[in-house]
Amino acid sequence: MAIVAHVFTINHVAEMLGEVRELLKAILGNSDSPTHGSIICAVHNDDETLAALGDGGIGELRQMLADAPFA
Repeated sequence: MAIVAHVFTINHVAEMLGEVRELLKAILGNSDSPTHGSIICAVHNDDETLAALGDGGIGELRQMLADAPFA
């Protein structure tokens, strides 16, 4: 297993992929999602957390979006 050296917030990933952040949050929020084990939850403020993904998680998410019937 590769060591994660850096992660990207869900907001940045949405920009990178040209997707709507809410769509990505819905996909990542599903515990059946293959990327579920690749998600890191980062605390931003006392009551706010942000999802973050490493390169592997972004690749999985990119493939899921490419395979989706709505793509």
